[in-house]
Amino acid sequence: MGAFFTNLYIPEEEADRARDLLHPEQEIRKIGPQWALVQSFDVSHPGSRDIITQLHGPVLAFENFDDDAFTLRLYIRGEIRGKIASEGASSGFQAFAELLPDDRSAVRKLRTLKQCASFEEKLDLLEETFGLPFYALIEDPDIRQPEKSDRTFLKVTKRAAELRKRPSRFRLTELERSEWPAFADVKMRLIAHVRDRVDAFRTHDILLSLSSIRPNEGLTTQPGDPETILFAYHSKKRYSLDYDTVIVFGRDGERNRFHLPYTIKTPLMINRSGSLIIDGIGRAGPFCIDHEGRTLWRFSGYLDRMQHADIQHIEGDEITLLSPACHGMSVQTNSRIWRISAEDGSILAFRVLPEADCPDGLFRTESAGCWVYWTRWSREAVVLDSAYREIARWPVRWHGLGFIREPYAYGSLWPDPEVIRLDLTDGRLKTIRLELPALIEGIQEDGLLYGLAKNKRIWFDPDGRMVSANRIDGEFLGIWTENSSRYLATKKAPPVPGYVDGNDPDTVRVFRVDPAMPGPRPSV
Repeated sequence: MGAFFTNLYIPEEEADRARDLLHPEQEIRKIGPQWALVQSFDVSHPGSRDIITQLHGPVLAFENFDDDAFTLRLYIRGEIRGKIASEGASSGFQAFAELLPDDRSAVRKLRTLKQCASFEEKLDLLEETFGLPFYALIEDPDIRQPEKSDRTFLKVTKRAAELRKRPSRFRLTELERSEWPAFADVKMRLIAHVRDRVDAFRTHDILLSLSSIRPNEGLTTQPGDPETILFAYHSKKRYSLDYDTVIVFGRDGERNRFHLPYTIKTPLMINRSGSLIIDGIGRAGPFCIDHEGRTLWRFSGYLDRMQHADIQHIEGDEITLLSPACHGMSVQTNSRIWRISAEDGSILAFRVLPEADCPDGLFRTESAGCWVYWTRWSREAVVLDSAYREIARWPVRWHGLGFIREPYAYGSLWPDPEVIRLDLTDGRLKTIRLELPALIEGIQEDGLLYGLAKNKRIWFDPDGRMVSANRIDGEFLGIWTENSSRYLATKKAPPVPGYVDGNDPDTVRVFRVDPAMPGPRPSV
C-alpha cells in the first residue's frame, strides 16, 4: 500500500499571508529559495480552498494516489489553469510553462510525460522540470531538493526515438465483411438480429470480447465450431420479474429462443448430450437445461444460505466450481471447490479451503494436472493437486496473477510496467520489465506477451522487449484465434456520443494479424 497525500506549493513571498489562512491541523514549510510547501488533505479541504482562492500568486496542488498515480493542478486565484495527470488527460501546458520562463523546452518536457515507462519515471521528470520535491511529506526532517535537470527528459526521448525506429513484427490487415472469419460473421449477424427484433438492454455484452460467447471446446458436441452461438440478453420490462432470454443462433439464423427466470452469465456451454450448461448469477446456478428451457439439474441445491458457486473450468464431462468465502451477519463459510458431472450435476470431488485464503479464482495447469489460486490477504500462490490437496504455497508480490502459460503464471499491475512471472514448479519469481507500460492480457503460444497501451496493441518478448506496436482506432473489442489465424476486432467510435448504436455491427472492424511487410514503421 502506497501513500495518499496532497501538497500545495505557493510562492515563498506569500508564505506569511498563507499562514493566516491555515487551519489548525495544517502546516507550512519553506522549501528552496522560491517556494513554500503547505500540508493539505485534499483540494476541497477548507484550508486548501482558502489558500487556492485568496492568494495572489500561482498555487500548485500535487495529489499522490497510492504511489500509483498523481495529478498536478495549477490554480491562479481559484481558477484552474492547467492539469497534468500521470494517467489520463492533461491540459494547460503553456500555463505551467509560464512558471518556468528560463526553460524553453518546458512544454515539450511536460508533454513527454505520457511516454514515461513508470510512475517513478514520470515523477522524476516532473520534479526535474520544476525543481520541486512533489513527493514529500511535510513531517520529514529532511525534504530532498531536486535540481532542475534534463536527465529523465533526455532518457525518455532517446528511448522513444529508438522504439519508433524499431520495425514491428506484425501488421493488421482489415478484412472486408465477405472475408470475416465464420465466428465474427455469425456473431455480428446475431447482433443485427437482436437489435432489429428484441427489446433488450444487455446486448452489448456480446461485443465485450469476441471470444466470450464461443462454445466451450471441452463440452460442445462440435468442439470449436464457430457457427453456433448461444446468446443471453436481459429483459427491459420494468414492472415484472426480470428474466433472461436465451437464443440459439447459427449460420442459418435463429434456431430457438426461450426465457429463464434467472440472470445468467455468458458464455453458455453445451454438454455431450446437447443440453445447455448455464452459469447463473448468485444462487441461480450453475444449472443444466434442454433446448426448450426445461431444467434438467441445478447445482444451487447443494449450497448453504448466502453461498454461490461459479464455473472455473471445463474439461471433458467435468466442471470445476469455486464458491467464495461468505462472511455474513449470521453465516460464516470458507471457500469451497467442487468437481461435478456435466451430464447430471453429481458431485465427483469436494474440498474446503483454509479460512484465510479467500481466492477470487481458480486456474488449471494442464501439464501438471494441478490447480492454482491466489490468496487475497496473505498474497500467496497456492498449488493443489487434481484432488484439490495442497501441494505448495509460495509468496507473491501482490494479490492475483492473471494468466498461465505453463509452467509459469503471470501477473501485472496497470500502469506498472512490470510483469511478475511465477514458476509453478519451484516458486521462483522473476520480474519482467517492459519497455513500455501496458495492460498485459495474455501470452501467445510462441511466448510473446500481448496487451494494450493507450490506442495500440503491443507485443513483448519474454524479456519485456517490444517486438510490435500496432495502432488500433476506436474501441478495442477482442483478439482470438480461428483456423490457425489470429484476428482482432475494434468498434469505430461514434462521431457524436450516442449517435451510432453501440451494438451496431456496421461500426465493427475485423483485422487479421499478419507478419509485417517491409514499409513505414509505426510510431510508438
